[in-house]
Order: sequence, then structure tokens, then C-alpha cells
Amino acid sequence: MKSKPGYLVLVLILIISYIINAQTVIQKHLTVNDGLVQSQVTCMLEDRGGNLWIGTFGGLSRWDGIHFENFHTQDGLPSQDVRCSFEIQDGTLLFGTNGGGLGIFDRGSFTILDTSDGLPDNTVRTICQNIHGQIIIGTDRGLCIWQKEIVDTMSIPKKLRGPLITSLSLSPAGDLYCGTYRDGIIIWRSDGKLEYINKATHDLPSNRIRAVMAAGDGKIFVAMIGSGIAVLNNKKKTLWNIENGLPVNSIRTFYQDREGDIYFATLGGGVALYNNGQLKFINKTHGLANNTVWSVYENKAGQIYFGSYEGISIYEKNRLTIYDNAVGLTQNIVTAIEQGQGEEIYMGTYGGGVNILKAESISALSGLGERNVWCISSIKKDELYIGCDSGLFLSTKDALRKLHDKNGLPQSDVYAIHQTRSSEIIIASYDGLFRLRSNVPELIYQDTNPRRSQIFSISETSNGDILLGTRSGILKWNNDKPDTVSVMQLLKEHHIWSILQIADGTTFFGSNSNGLFILENGQLDTLTTKNGLSNNTIYGIIEDDKNYIYLSTHKGINILERKNEIWHIRHLGFNEGLPSEECCQGAAFRDKDNSLWWGTIKGAVRYNPRRELSNSIVPQVHINHIWMFEQEISLPENGDKIEFNHNENYLKFNFIGIDLTAPHKVNYRYRLSGIDKNWVESSRRFVQYTNLPDGQYLFEVKAANQWGNWSKADGLKFIIQPPFWKTWWFILLAIAAISISISLLITYRVKQLMAIERLRTKIAADLHDDIGAGLTEISILGEIVTQVLPDKTDTDVSGMIEKISLRARELIDSMSDIVWLVNPHKESLFDLIARLNDVFETLLEANNIMFNPVNVEALKKVKLKMEHRHHLYLILKEAMLNSIKYSKCRKILLQVAVNIKSMQITLQDDGHGFDTNESHTGNGLRNMRERASILNGKFSIQSGKMQGTVIRINTKLTS
Repeated sequence: MKSKPGYLVLVLILIISYIINAQTVIQKHLTVNDGLVQSQVTCMLEDRGGNLWIGTFGGLSRWDGIHFENFHTQDGLPSQDVRCSFEIQDGTLLFGTNGGGLGIFDRGSFTILDTSDGLPDNTVRTICQNIHGQIIIGTDRGLCIWQKEIVDTMSIPKKLRGPLITSLSLSPAGDLYCGTYRDGIIIWRSDGKLEYINKATHDLPSNRIRAVMAAGDGKIFVAMIGSGIAVLNNKKKTLWNIENGLPVNSIRTFYQDREGDIYFATLGGGVALYNNGQLKFINKTHGLANNTVWSVYENKAGQIYFGSYEGISIYEKNRLTIYDNAVGLTQNIVTAIEQGQGEEIYMGTYGGGVNILKAESISALSGLGERNVWCISSIKKDELYIGCDSGLFLSTKDALRKLHDKNGLPQSDVYAIHQTRSSEIIIASYDGLFRLRSNVPELIYQDTNPRRSQIFSISETSNGDILLGTRSGILKWNNDKPDTVSVMQLLKEHHIWSILQIADGTTFFGSNSNGLFILENGQLDTLTTKNGLSNNTIYGIIEDDKNYIYLSTHKGINILERKNEIWHIRHLGFNEGLPSEECCQGAAFRDKDNSLWWGTIKGAVRYNPRRELSNSIVPQVHINHIWMFEQEISLPENGDKIEFNHNENYLKFNFIGIDLTAPHKVNYRYRLSGIDKNWVESSRRFVQYTNLPDGQYLFEVKAANQWGNWSKADGLKFIIQPPFWKTWWFILLAIAAISISISLLITYRVKQLMAIERLRTKIAADLHDDIGAGLTEISILGEIVTQVLPDKTDTDVSGMIEKISLRARELIDSMSDIVWLVNPHKESLFDLIARLNDVFETLLEANNIMFNPVNVEALKKVKLKMEHRHHLYLILKEAMLNSIKYSKCRKILLQVAVNIKSMQITLQDDGHGFDTNESHTGNGLRNMRERASILNGKFSIQSGKMQGTVIRINTKLTS
């Protein structure tokens, strides 16, 4: 009886809690239609790589925000029925199953720990880690300690070795609370002692414990099978059950989030959210997929996952709330939103009048019926101006009446109502601009252009000017000249839906289909879909308390943030929880609590920007697949390199940046060393490279969340081996083979040249010794015969003998030239000049001619090929002979100019000379020219009567 007042208060709290939750707070779900392995979700875990692991009655799923990868017994899972999950410090994942033991997932594969390895029982219901870092496993036959392939039961107190363990919870003090199926709660204190909480010690309604949780504030929450909840706080105990407010008595589990809120997952009653003694219920009427909830989990970004019998429902606490006809709106198309002088929110609808949201209860404003409402303004307490498709209405405490102009005529559509700083009320309508004087509309302006008379928005600037957005440009009503409305030349022909000027004077204009115009310091800028907007029709513009700009469009909400003089844009759409992405013109509002409201064609949205998910959590980026042609390659461990053959150079990389909150808004930068000079930005999750040359590579990728914050890069090193003909050993062998071949060729060539040289030497010697000696002998014998013949010997015989002797001497001279030519020791240019000197020495002396070769010692190093020497010798020989025989010269000068690749030989005499233009019947000049041509050289002659003769030979220098 003592607890009745407490029960009564609790009942009232729970009833109130039910009432205030007439709203949709869950908009996103994960189901089998998305790829989930099975609908009944028993446990969840976000691993350190960012993946969400989901245990069900029908297998295990891993979700990276985009794809589901499912695991079954054929993939190594011990049992299809997964009951709990846990990640240890090194990243190894543990999955407790019903009847299959413990599944240990490490480096991409499962191993199984079961009774054959020492596990007390093959049903594992709960896992935790104690203050000593030991992994404690709760089974249907007690606890055990698992330490990498070792199962320890002997360190477990005897009282905890046998009972069926249903739940484990570690308190902040390090005490382990163990819920059992029959024995209540056994507390394994950090000092090793045991204490008990059960029917006998604490008067619990039942010893059959479903779940236990040691909360951060010291309270102990106990869920008993079919008997509700007991909350223990020191020696105080509070019992909750279906009789005093809980929706059901069956509580499946507890979960405490990082803000300290505690969630009760129930079997049939949805989720109860407990905070500071208050309960708030979340069930199917609020968007929960199913009222039977087995598990609750908070991810790193702060999203709460409810694992139910119909998949996962994603709850973003107090971030987005939807109000539609399911919670009491008369119509879903919300066209106007306004806050009253109190906390009430007025929502105008298309065809449903005005709805009033007060204390989370929705009611309709009487009197408007099914009118279309375009705008609402709460200017005075208890007075509400309502712009409709049939004029302007005023709602007061006592009545709703229509306001007429002074002629008693009703106005047409009223789109905006605004009270200026001077307290004047102005009205934008389809037929011009009006002001209210004593609640009587008076026409201020009506343009001759009917499109410019259609006014949709009103905005007051910092200097008190009124800007009006029309179907054809912008009107400005000057506050200093209240009766003058002018047409701004700016955006003169554009249809303007919305206008906002912020504190620094920047003015935003939302157009019908041309995007957002931004006027700043006299400069006009434009943002469109090309710059990242989701749509170019801007229905509403509002600013939050942190100076973010929000645009309501035909395709969701665009959020603008100025970063380094650049507008960064992100979006709120259907994936983020909007009931519809199509917003309504004029239905954009910021309330007194700085929450933002928008009207859509499927209800009103309240958005709390302070509850926006953390932008500091960047995506976890992973290279998850690599393909060589169409074959998947196993990824290496510990950063090892992958090696490919030279023809395995068509590679495709798949990667993902895991962001569970906004997976479709992740952007990427990647680069391949040696190929991409700079980072390449992309929204795609793959890239391929073809015909990669051999070499060492590093592929890197990083990811950014929707706020543009980038992760660190993940990298993969690989090598494309060169073909065997580019390998060091092949090159070394090739160099060795080429070197040996060259060496053999050189050796062979040297031997060949030496043999030729020996042959030439032998030929020269033989010609000199044998043929030369024989010709000399013939010549001498001829002379002797001539001398010994009688004086009266026949003249013919004597002449013939002289001819034989003369011919023999000529042959001796020719043979002497041949012997000199083939002699390998006479190959220099110096030897050639010396030969000329030897040959003509007698004739020169006989004709008293001086032969002067200039600087011939320097020509000893200039080597000439035999053919080259032969033609040069004959050219010079012919030239010198002509000078001696015909020129009557006294001096012959020979000069040789040699550079690296060519030489010039000049032979000059001081004789009588000749006219080069006269024809000459001899062959001497023609032969000299032909020989010079054979040498690819040039032959020139310069002469004149009594001017001497100069012969020049220009030829390449060959040796």
C-alpha cells in the first residue's frame, strides 16, 4: 500500500507520455527488402571498421551502409540463430548462437568454439568484458572465461558454473551483474565476492530474469520474464508492470545511450525511452517497424537502432519529426507554418484549413472548412491573420471573420503577411500589395504588368526597405516614401518565390526554375544544380541560429554553409527522413526554439539542427575488392604487396567509405602513384586502370562525409613485374652475351685485319723482292745488251731493246707505287706526302723547283684508308706532274687543313698558269675530278695566265 502514490504518479507520467507522442519520429528502416538476411533482429554491433553486424534468427548480416553481406552455416557460422555479439580489442568478432556455440570471426573467416573445446554449453546468450580485460561468456550452463583458444571455467565461482545465464552487465565500479533464468541476479563483485538479488533478498516478483543493466547513475534495472521491471536504487525498489503503465510485462533488453537515456525493448509494446523519471513510448504509430523489439544499439554517430521482428528501425533522437494526417492533420499538403504568441504551431493546409499543434496534440481551427491556406501571421496575441485562396481572414478568440477592402470587395489569393518595423501590416496578394489600416485592406500598388502584381513573398532589409518577390522580378517599397513602389532592374524578368536578407546584408533570392541568386556587396552570384543544388526551384529560404542557410525546393532541403568563400551544399531528402522531397511554397519557418519547419505534400517536418548527427565522424574508408581482368584477387594482410606478372596489368579497385548515417552522400578521392598526378574526385566506388606499365605502385583512396570532412587514406601497394626481357638477370645475361659476342667479333676482326696486314706486307715484300727485282734485272740486262751490241747493229733492234728497258723502268715505278700503297705501315697522310716527295725528288732537283709541304709532322696521326690514299695520291701526283712539266714554276706549296670530320688539301705553284675557260684535250683534270667525286669530295682549280695555279681538294676524313 505504501507504493500506491508512487504507482499513481508513474501511471500519470506514462499516460502523459503516450499523449505527447502523437508524431512520427522514425522514418528509416532496414528490412529484408534492402538485403537483410532475416527480419527478426536479435543483436547488433558496429565494428571498428564501421560495418554494422546484425544477428537474426536466420543468419548474420554485415552492412556497410550500401550493401548487405550475409553469412549462414555454410559460410562457417555455427548456427543460423545468432543471439549476441561482441568485438574484442584486436578486432576479432564473437557471435553467440543458439545451439551452435561461439562463432569467432577473424580475418575474413569463422572458427567455432563449442563444448568439445570446453565451452559449458553450445547456447551462448551474452558476452561481456570484465575490468581485468577477460572475455566473459554466458551460456545455458554458466559462465566461462575465453582467452584465445583457451576456455577457463575453473576461475569462475561455483555458483556461476551451472545456471542458465540470460544477461550480463558490468557496473561502473567493475561489478558483474549476471541475470539467470531461475536464480535471480548473481553479482560477481570486483573483489571476487558474490551477492544476490532475488525474491528472497529483494522481494523481486520473479527469479526468472530476462535482462539486467547496471546504469551509469548507480540504478540497477531488472527485467523479469512476464513480470515487468524492477528498478533498484540503493535500498529503494520501484516496480513497473502493465498494471501501472507499461504497455506489456515482457521486457527483452535494456540499453543506455551516450546521453544517459535508457531504452526498454519490449515484446509487443514497442520501445520505452526513460529519461529523468520520464517515459516516452515509441511504437508502430510513431514509425517503429514492429512492436516486438529484441535489441537496441547506438552507432558511433548517435543513431539508435531498434532491432524488431520486421528488421531495423533507425531513430535519430529529436532530429526530425513528421506531422501528417496519420497523427491528426486534416490534410497532408502543408502550405503555411507559423508559431503563435505562445508555444502553439499553426499549420495551413491545401484543402484542410488551419491545424493547431499544441502540447503535441493536433486540432483544427474551426470556421475555415476546406479552404486553401497560403500564409499565416500571428502578429498580436489572440489574433491570427490567415491568407487564403479567397482573401484574408482574421481569427480571434471570439470569431473568425473575413477582411474586406473599403469597397466591401473580397481579395483574391493572399500569399504573404508581414509586420514592418514601423508596425505597419502589409499583405502580398495575387492582385498587388495592400496595407491594413484598422483591419481594412488598402491597395498600395498594382502594376500594369499583371505578372508583376502577383506577389508571393515579403522581406524587410536592414534599412527598412521592403522587397517583394513577384512572378516577374522584384519590387522595392521604400520606407522613406511609403507610397512609392519601384521595380528593381535586378532579376527583372525572373519569377521570385522567396527572399531573405541576413545580418551582413547578403540577400538571397529563390527563383522558380533558375536557382538561387545571391546579392553580396553589389555582386550577384548564382547557385544552381550545376553547383550542387538538388533543384533549381527555391520555395523558401530560412537561416538557423548558426548562420546556415536552408532552401526548401522541389527536391528536398538544401543546407548552405560558407567555407573559405565557397558555398558547401548538403541535402535533406527522403533518405534522411523527409516524408516527401516536394516542399510547398511559403511553408518555411523557424520557431522560438530555433527548430526549423517545412511544409511538404506529405505533411509538416520539424527539424532540430542541434540534433544533427556529428560532422566530425568521417567515413571509414576501405579498399574491399581488387579485380585483375574478371578475376577477383585476395587482398593482402598487414600491408603486404601484391605481385602481378607483366601481362596482368588490367586492374579494377572497389572501395567504400562507410558512413552509416548518410551512405549515399559519401564522396571519394583516389590516386595511383605514377599514373594520377593529383587526387581524382568521384562519387563512384570503383576505378579501373588498363595497360599499366611494369613498376611499383601505391593506390590510395579517401572518403568525405556530407559535410565535406575527409578521412585518412587507405592504401594498397602492388608490383607489376617487368617481362623477363626487362628483368635484371635477363639484362645481365644479355649484356654478357652481347659483350662476349662483341669481344669475339672484335677478336675475329682484329685477327682478320692482322691477317690482311700480314698479307699486304707479304705482297709488298714479294712485289718488291720478286717482281721488282725481276723488272730491275730486265732493265739492267736491256741496258747491257744495248752497250755490248756493235755500233752498226740494226737500228730497229736497238730501238726495241731501249723500249724494253724504258717499259721495264716504268713498270718498276708503277710497282713501287703499288708496293707503297699496300704497305700497312704507310697509312698516314704524312706518309702520302713523303711518298710524293720521294717520287718527284729527282725531277724537282732537275728543274730547280722547291717543294714545300707545310707542317707535315702534325699529319702523322691522320690515318687514311687504302682506297682513300690511292685516289688522293694519284690526284696529287697528277697535279704535281703538271706543275713540273708545264707551269715552269719555281715553287710548289702543299698545305693540309684537318678538322674532326674533314680535310682540305691545297697544292699551289707559282708557274705561268692557264686560262681555265679554254678547252683542254687531256684527261688529267677530268681524272682528278672523277677521283675526288669517288671520295665524295669536291675538286676545284683556280688559275690564270702568269698567275700560277691553285688546286683544292675537300673531302671527308676517313680512317
